[in-house]
Amino acid sequence: MAFELPTNFTVGNETKAVEGIGSLFEYANYATGGWFGTGIVFLIFVLVFAVSALINIGSAFASASFAAFIFAVYFARIEAVSPTLPLIFGVLTIVGFFWAKSEKQRY
Repeated sequence: MAFELPTNFTVGNETKAVEGIGSLFEYANYATGGWFGTGIVFLIFVLVFAVSALINIGSAFASASFAAFIFAVYFARIEAVSPTLPLIFGVLTIVGFFWAKSEKQRY
């Protein structure tokens, strides 16, 4: 028996069809209780930070926060994450840029 993707799902009183990658993302977010979009944003943060951490920790934090901020803004626009998540990553981006600037002045 092969795994088959769902063809529809129910949100409240409304039944929605899974028709493409956007609605599949919406279904995954629904099936995980709204944590799929948040998990993707944090995964982007961790991956960018891990790749950039070899150079400079402050710059890695700033670049990871900025990349996660961009995705969080997009996901908030399509209502996949809470609207406070872009605000949090925006503040983290500002903190990261100041951190990176202070590290560059030390050396």
